[in-house]
Order: sequence, then structure tokens, then C-alpha cells
Amino acid sequence: MGTRAQIALKDGENRVYLYQHYDGDTIFKTLATALTRGRDRWSDVEYLARIIFSDMIRDRLDSTTGYGIGTSQHGDLSVTVPVLDCGTQLITWEGPRAAAHGAPISFQAFVEKYAEKATA
Repeated sequence: MGTRAQIALKDGENRVYLYQHYDGDTIFKTLATALTRGRDRWSDVEYLARIIFSDMIRDRLDSTTGYGIGTSQHGDLSVTVPVLDCGTQLITWEGPRAAAHGAPISFQAFVEKYAEKATA
């Protein structure tokens, strides 16, 4: 059984969910990396979704399982779902333990909190 996770991107009333079946505990780091790389597309939901999904599947491009794109939240997630709103550049939370994450966080604050720190 995998550690399932999703990232949601909100566009008005519509959402797209990017799904990862395994290694869900790495999803926040992956998202922070993608947000850093895609900083110039923070306000463009279509491009940002592609950038994030590319980072999620980077090492498994040829795999036919493990990742997916959908329009609803998966039923048995292990990790809180970050919900990105490109209009406000804020992240809110859904799913397991969402309340523990508290108030919405800006894209920039999320990157600062979850990005892997470079070492000298």
C-alpha cells in the first residue's frame, strides 16, 4: 500500500487534482521545488499545473501507474492536500489533518518553509 497524496489547483470553481500513489510524504518538498522552478507562472494555472506534474513524475516518465490527473479528491489519501489558488497565490488545505496546517499560506511562504535548503 502506498502513501497516497494529491496536489489540487483551483481555477474559479473548477479544480484539477494531481495524484501520486507512492511516497506521499515527499509531496510538499516536490511542490516547493516546482513552485521555485515555476515562479514566473504562479498566476497561470495551466502552466503551473504542468510544471508541478512534471516534477512529480520526473523519474517515472514511462510508467503507466503511480500518478494521475483527476477532477476530485482521492478517497484514501495519507497526506493533507495543498490546494493552490493561482488568482490569490495562496495555498489552503483539504483532506487528512488539514486543520493542523491552519490558515492559508502564500506560495512564497510555502517555498520558504518546505524547499530543500542548499548546504555550503
